[in-house]
Amino acid sequence: MLYGIEEWYIEQAAKAITNRALQGTDDSLLPFNLIEVDARATSIARLMQELTTPPFMVSAKVVRVENCPYFAPRQSKGARKADAETEDEPREDLAPLAGLLGTFPRGVTLICEAATVDMRSSLANAVKKHGAIRNFSYQKRADALRDAQAVLSKELHRLGLSIQPRASAELLQLIGVDEKTPHLRQLWQEIAKLTAYKGYSGVIGVEDVVALTPRSAEAKVFLVTDALSQKNKATALRHVRQLWQDGEEPLMVLAMLARHIRQLLLAREMLDEGLSADEVAKALGGHPFVTGKVVAASRTFDPARLREMLVSCFDIDNKGKSGRADIAFALERLIVTFACT
Repeated sequence: MLYGIEEWYIEQAAKAITNRALQGTDDSLLPFNLIEVDARATSIARLMQELTTPPFMVSAKVVRVENCPYFAPRQSKGARKADAETEDEPREDLAPLAGLLGTFPRGVTLICEAATVDMRSSLANAVKKHGAIRNFSYQKRADALRDAQAVLSKELHRLGLSIQPRASAELLQLIGVDEKTPHLRQLWQEIAKLTAYKGYSGVIGVEDVVALTPRSAEAKVFLVTDALSQKNKATALRHVRQLWQDGEEPLMVLAMLARHIRQLLLAREMLDEGLSADEVAKALGGHPFVTGKVVAASRTFDPARLREMLVSCFDIDNKGKSGRADIAFALERLIVTFACT
């Protein structure tokens, strides 16, 4: 069982398991022994049929199931009632599948891929008893940044290139590396683009990254707060409206803005307590170049003003979720208010 937000890792792990299980299998027999299905379009009965069918003329067979909804936490009764009109069909009975685990014909391997797993479910317990569950998520942003940095350095080294430390930090910030958002697939894409741009040789600099890498939503939120620090409401509004044009959800933008304001406030409070810029950057965690920018930006804000902004974000979140406010409008109003004070 493979699950988590980092789809690239899940895909690589599934391929590695498949390659190992089917090593040496003749290509002409792969269509009979590598069964790949999408759980959203496959019934439990069809899946069980594949799992109980032995390998064909070889010793191994792999059944890979993508987009598994079987392991997702069940909704509460209230939520199920509220969503009853939007559900296409009732959830299938998973007991037969749970009972089947551990009884496959010799050589049959099942790989399930999902976004989330309810570890308390009977199906997850059956998997833990007869197989393994691997989580490809991050607990902390620092872990995601460290992993992305390692992937970036290793791949560029393999290709015969290098990247300036500041350029590396800028790239990870621009694509929005954190513990809640899949980023590795985009990182690979940006690596391919940058290496081609540099002619597959040399050193990648900050100017290369800025010229080629599109800004993530989080990076654009940084631009919003940067404009607020300069009390430039026109620029701040332009950046936030660009987020709406990009299709970003207002609630997600609000969460990113609140997170960034919280970091600015923490940085400013630590500076006021007498900590050095380096000590504050280390306490915030993440890449020194990125946290250094947060520390520098925090100096331009009054702590009381940051607290007011943070409280306003929480108030917008509360009213928006209860239907008492239009989050996008409230955010724009907040920006105008604080850019003018």
